[in-house]
Amino acid sequence: MSFVLGVLQSIIASFIFAVYGAEKKTASKNAFTERAKNFHSEISPNLLENIIPLRLPNVAKKLHEEIIHNDPITFAYIDLYRGKDITISRSLQTNISNFSVNEKFITWLKDELGKRLTNDPTFSLNSVSTENKLSLSVGSYFETLSTSDIHYFNLIRYFPLKSGVGCYFAYKHSKYVTNWLNALERVSEANMFSHYCASVGCSVLTVLKSSDEQYKYLLKTNSEEKNSAGDRHVVPSFMFQPISKRITEQERELSLELNVIKEYGEELLGMDELEEADTFDALMQNMLENKQLKKLYSLIKNKKAHLEITGFIIDIYRLRPEITFLLIIHDDKFSKNIKTNWETERRSLDMVKLNDDNAYYEILKSTDTPLCSPGVAALINGRSRALSLLGK
Repeated sequence: MSFVLGVLQSIIASFIFAVYGAEKKTASKNAFTERAKNFHSEISPNLLENIIPLRLPNVAKKLHEEIIHNDPITFAYIDLYRGKDITISRSLQTNISNFSVNEKFITWLKDELGKRLTNDPTFSLNSVSTENKLSLSVGSYFETLSTSDIHYFNLIRYFPLKSGVGCYFAYKHSKYVTNWLNALERVSEANMFSHYCASVGCSVLTVLKSSDEQYKYLLKTNSEEKNSAGDRHVVPSFMFQPISKRITEQERELSLELNVIKEYGEELLGMDELEEADTFDALMQNMLENKQLKKLYSLIKNKKAHLEITGFIIDIYRLRPEITFLLIIHDDKFSKNIKTNWETERRSLDMVKLNDDNAYYEILKSTDTPLCSPGVAALINGRSRALSLLGK
């Protein structure tokens, strides 16, 4: 009976969408931007509080929850593991099927929304062992957008601005919401990642010693060119991906530590040449030619700067598996030599005192300047650990 009801609801929803002309009316950048502004204040709470608990009650129980001033706050991610014992297999899987690319969606992102996209290779998750070892293969960014991030954009794009019962019914039972829920259930309940290109993201809570002797963590606002709806994030944050084309060279790049250092160079030292390197050897050469990045590399290798994994989560909207990190740098010269790149909205970088509880709680609760899900996870997983390590 529930299957028949679901089919009937889907048919009615499709009819309402057609009558309303949803595809055409939601296609413009202005229409998407108007909805995106309400994502954290209206769309996400609706999904977290109404749709997921009703249609996927078991998944709802797994959503991360924090108690803030005695109030439980639910966040849009699921902890797959909390701690530093995540490892990566040093061999890439090669017998993985390719995923189709949704050319219409990619074109809409680039031409209508103005996103800066290149179809580079990515490290995609196949499975997680009982020892928390990740098995990876090589996918592509456009495959990831087409099978993973597409849910996030659809959830925003087709949300009704009008509060009519019919419009909301059409959204709630639309193919877009249903497809997302089905994919989320497979990830959450069965730990399956084979039905989409589950490219791995990395989010680093960077804590720097400032010139006033205070330890502070960095937050940024994503630029409009980034694949986001204008929310905030920790920095650096990045897709785990190789620059090499040959598998034997790509396996040399399966170092999370190296990639964190590389992305620090790109996002906090403005080193565009790191993005332009064609080979692993060229990348290493470019990294070590920069005095600041070479020093960071040395500090981490010699344990004079602290870098550790703090968790592994699923962003429920993008279905993106994300590894969270904590990076602590004790040399205040690094805070004096920050130069952000195109990924950060101009003059949006924020340095927040690590031991400021009120600022921390305001950041977590904010719907005006919200953090994206992986950013929230990195902050929650990393701040308490940093306070413990620094004896604050």
